[in-house]
Amino acid sequence: MTEEKIKELYERYGRSILQMAARYQLQAEQRDEVCQQAFVKLYSCGCADWSEEQIKAWLLVSADILARNAAGR
Repeated sequence: MTEEKIKELYERYGRSILQMAARYQLQAEQRDEVCQQAFVKLYSCGCADWSEEQIKAWLLVSADILARNAAGR
């Protein structure tokens, strides 16, 4: 997956990830870290041939797990 595609996906889904992380009552810095980690994982996961729906689902599930871990749950 290219950096350009990651940027495009961030513009499309970054806000949703930040809002989801906020539900775990994380500080702004922690929410940003969760979002960044999710996109770094996406960049390195080898998912270039996935559909848009698969990418969105993967991002949201991954970010949810990261946020839960950051919240200590």
